[in-house]
Amino acid sequence: MSYLDNLSKQYRDATGVRTIDINSKQFLKELHSWTSERQKMGKGYLELLNRIGLYDFSSSYYAEIGKGCIDTIVGDYSTTIITPYTDYMNQIVDERKIVRGYMSVVSEVPVLVIDGVIEKTISDIDTYMTHNPYSPLWIRDWDRLHTSGSFDIIVGAYGKISDRDRNQKTKMIRDLVESIGTLDIKEDYIEYGEYYYTFVGSDRMLLKKEKIDLGGRGL
Repeated sequence: MSYLDNLSKQYRDATGVRTIDINSKQFLKELHSWTSERQKMGKGYLELLNRIGLYDFSSSYYAEIGKGCIDTIVGDYSTTIITPYTDYMNQIVDERKIVRGYMSVVSEVPVLVIDGVIEKTISDIDTYMTHNPYSPLWIRDWDRLHTSGSFDIIVGAYGKISDRDRNQKTKMIRDLVESIGTLDIKEDYIEYGEYYYTFVGSDRMLLKKEKIDLGGRGL
């Protein structure tokens, strides 16, 4: 699916709108309003992760996976962005932070996939994070990243308590927790005002690899 298709599907699932027309100016206006509110929620979500010690604003050992210019939430920080949806991304974040491609898990190891071909094993990243995955396929085998003992993960979901897909999204997080077990993780579900936040993250100390700044991503 295209980036706009993924966002449109999430909008439809959350709001219950049955028919959408991506060529309609009215729909694009509604989608923009909806995604703008999600951006604000995303800032609160990152603050929550930082307060409980799962996310470090200043660390470049983290990578956000699979988000584009509209729904990335790490643009203001040192986090690397690995995504196939790079259009317009360099207009809002430092281009050196962007890596084009999909992150996939092969034999408990994260690899970079470009145009369907495995390009390389990803190095210099030890924590992989994503939020509001477009489908369970986007976090397939992430439990194996955690249980390998070599990588950390953070997967979350958030939205309005009234969203029609709230149960579906929280179930996705619960299923991931069940597949991992309870060893070395933090997980929670929190309601704040009209919003909800849920997440699971690796809670342990990994030995950080020495990184040399090459003026860009050293993947």
